[in-house]
Amino acid sequence: MKFEWYIPKNKNSYISIAKYGMTFSNSAIDMIGNPEYIMVGYDEKNNIIAIKSCSKDERKGMKLNKLGKNINIRLANRGLTYYLISMGVKIEAKARKYNIKYDEKQKLFYINLKEK
Repeated sequence: MKFEWYIPKNKNSYISIAKYGMTFSNSAIDMIGNPEYIMVGYDEKNNIIAIKSCSKDERKGMKLNKLGKNINIRLANRGLTYYLISMGVKIEAKARKYNIKYDEKQKLFYINLKEK
């Protein structure tokens, strides 16, 4: 017998953004290969934040704080949030949750800050 195995979609993949940094669902980080380091980019014209994996040697890479299995992953980096605020991104003290979209071609996921 030959089986094609069902691979469930990561339906609960999200990022929360607050003044302390970002929190990622495990499924979001799994989408980009469960990296130790990530890069965060911002498209000011379209108001989109993108995240992709990178090596620890990458100059723009930031280490993820993995707190344990099945626990969300935090990127506590106030410098990043201050940068985003300086670019016009509204970040509240209370975390705001965004659903992510995955770009297979670029191997990254992103959030559109215009969407709720």
